[in-house]
Amino acid sequence: MAVNQVIVGDEVKLDLTADTVSENNLLAGATAHNAAGEPITGAVVVAPIDSELSETSENPVQNKAVFVALSEKASSSHSHSVADISDFPEIPTGDGGEFTIITGTYVGTGSSQVIDLGFEPEAVFVCAATSSVNSVDYMPFFALKNSPASYQDSKYTILSVVTNGFIPHIFSGNYVQNLNRRGCPYNYIALKGVQI
Repeated sequence: MAVNQVIVGDEVKLDLTADTVSENNLLAGATAHNAAGEPITGAVVVAPIDSELSETSENPVQNKAVFVALSEKASSSHSHSVADISDFPEIPTGDGGEFTIITGTYVGTGSSQVIDLGFEPEAVFVCAATSSVNSVDYMPFFALKNSPASYQDSKYTILSVVTNGFIPHIFSGNYVQNLNRRGCPYNYIALKGVQI
């Protein structure tokens, strides 16, 4: 007969009637008494947490499955193409949709200049070639044929595409990005649309 309450005189010495322990919330192997006073053995099995990935781990919920999944990914060959990307912004292209990549350098003049490429690029990326340039000027900029790169809510046009190349602009004042500071070297990448 199970006992769930012990009273000596008027004093309650032991009372299990309000206990909520059961086999389903007690760790496996642990023993206790339920609210009815019946002896119980816990049935809850907790998976160990492994400290590192292992192909021999017996952890049922994480380590072995993660290790196998990562191994399969690492050893599989795959490729990506622009067609695989969803919600990719449309970039203006040449008639055939392919580009020739043109790279080069120029030195800032401190005044207006056109970097003559001999063609109108679809896009241009420009950045300083050295970190000795003013840190504000070291930021790279990217402009599309019909979308110049600007700064401070379009207050300053920093980089724009023109029919024969691109214009790296310069402005006076503190904390204004420039892509044409006198004597500073710059690198550029231009995309030329090609017909196929």
